[in-house]
Amino acid sequence: MYSAFKSTRLINGHSVENTYKGVLDLRISHRFGTLNKGIYEFFGLDNASMHWGLDYGITDRLMLGFGRSSFQKQYDVFF
Repeated sequence: MYSAFKSTRLINGHSVENTYKGVLDLRISHRFGTLNKGIYEFFGLDNASMHWGLDYGITDRLMLGFGRSSFQKQYDVFF
């Protein structure tokens, strides 16, 4: 079996791949702020946000996911 992508994510979005049946995938993503304020904003680290998510493969063609972002304390769910 060949995959179009090697992951269920492509940059910040979803790809066409699914998590296989019975697989639980934990992802932690960091998004940093701008670099142009230099040392005052510690080159983007002061404005960093984090997102964590759990994806579970219900079948090989259906997956369920849940996550939370530190930016505005947002939650997300998908299937």
